[in-house]
Amino acid sequence: MLPGGVPTSQQVGQMYDLVTPLLNSVAGGPCAIHHGYWENDGRTSWQQAADRLTDLVAERTALDGGNRLLDVGCGTGQPALRVARDNAIRITGITVSQVQAAIAVDCARERGLSHQVDFSCVDAMSLPYPDNAFDAAWAIQSLLEMSEPDRAIREIVRVLKPGGILGVTEVVKREIGSGIPVSWDMWPTGLRICLAEQLLESLCAAGFEILACDDVSSRTRYFMPQFAEALAAHQHGIAERYGPAVADWAAAVCDYEKYADDMGYAILTARKPVG
Repeated sequence: MLPGGVPTSQQVGQMYDLVTPLLNSVAGGPCAIHHGYWENDGRTSWQQAADRLTDLVAERTALDGGNRLLDVGCGTGQPALRVARDNAIRITGITVSQVQAAIAVDCARERGLSHQVDFSCVDAMSLPYPDNAFDAAWAIQSLLEMSEPDRAIREIVRVLKPGGILGVTEVVKREIGSGIPVSWDMWPTGLRICLAEQLLESLCAAGFEILACDDVSSRTRYFMPQFAEALAAHQHGIAERYGPAVADWAAAVCDYEKYADDMGYAILTARKPVG
């Protein structure tokens, strides 16, 4: 079982409503809000590396023309729009943040992709879709911000068609007894850290078949130093411009690096059984 508890979906959504304008300012526009994947020594920007991670997850979900993909925790829609641009697939993106959903809808319209990609404010722990509705799904760094991640996984397997592929990425603890606590109270959006093995157990318990579990920690380790540096450059005036809650969030993110040696990153691929 994965760690759960508070905050609620509504609280997480409200927090992202507050921090998303700051994130967009730091990135120079709407951005993918997840770690990046580096194939060099960190010279690539964190935004470019985040796009590369999106590409990796898309490759592993084996998308074909005409497929329908569920993006669980879509943020401002940048990963979905990136993949839709080059693939003849339909994507439904969901987030608990009304601000993120509105930005994603605007971006889809501006890029001429509204016919192919739709976004809405939906709780992944209670999906409004029928059984067997999607050919594939991904949850890029979103499950562990939910109060009941195991419930969300059960909902995902329900709405996937038999044989459907799920791609999951998460920040994970490198080993039992590492310095970072399981429930990281200093992260106001509710991020929780678990072992990759716990993710595997929860996927299996929901009925998924595991196809792969890859430790890509060495490829993602440049993200937080780069992102924290970019965020620190915007620290002056955050409380005045965005409010004290956002200032606390930014401080928590910048403090993340003290746990760097205890944290890793995993990409998991699973399949809903055919029979």
